[in-house]
Order: sequence, then C-alpha cells, then structure tokens
Amino acid sequence: MHCGGRSARMQLKAQVSMQFIMAVGFLFVIFVLFIIGLASRYEEINKELEYVLAKDIALKIRREIQLATTLEDGYHRTFTLPEKLEVIDYNITIVNNILVIQTEHHEYSVRIPKIKGHITKGNNSIWKTNNTICIDNSSCGG
Repeated sequence: MHCGGRSARMQLKAQVSMQFIMAVGFLFVIFVLFIIGLASRYEEINKELEYVLAKDIALKIRREIQLATTLEDGYHRTFTLPEKLEVIDYNITIVNNILVIQTEHHEYSVRIPKIKGHITKGNNSIWKTNNTICIDNSSCGG
C-alpha cells in the first residue's frame, strides 16, 4: 500500500509539471502574438509619420513659392530643405505646376505657381524677377 501512495504522488507531480509547461506555453504564445501586434502597429505609425513629413515639406515649399509671388520684383530669399525627412529618403519633382514629394510608401502632391528652375535638397535660392519666380538666379538669366 505504501507503494501506491508514492505512485499517486508521482502522478500528481507529473500532472502539475505538465500543467505548468502548458501554462508557460500558452503565455509564450500570447506574448508572441502581442509582439507581432506591436510590430504591426509600429510599422503603421512609421508610415503615418512618413506621410506627415512628406506633406510638411511639400507645404513648406509651396509657402516659399506663394510668398515670392505676392512680393515685388527683386525679392530674394534662400531656404533650406533637409537631405532626409528625419531618416526617410525622399524625392522632389515638379510636373505641370504640381509639386510631388515621394517617399518609399507615400506620394504627396500639391499645386504650385509656375516657376523656373529646380527645387533640390539643401539650399535653394528663390528670386522674383520680371514677375517670374525662379529657383536659382541662373534660371532667370542672372
């Protein structure tokens, strides 16, 4: 009879051990699902940030051009555009008076007044000469 009690205790210990392993396994699965959810949300937030940064730089450029259109001939100003939008690379193009800021995941476009010249990352000189908006003096013959 003494051996039967020992066997029951062994079975109980084995059952407790198995339940513990199952609980740890269940918690591990929950943890992995939580991490996957966080990673997905992190990527979504980064894409939203990328869009906001592209929009901000497009609107900054448009403000600079619109300001020049409202002022008198002889207006000159230099403005600087970042090489990257925080850590995000981007491209600037203008087609038919539409300024396009393009990143890996987004493209933001905005209508701008007609200009001569090209907008680049870094320093840009904007001039108003003979009622023409020029980006860099050479585009207006200066």
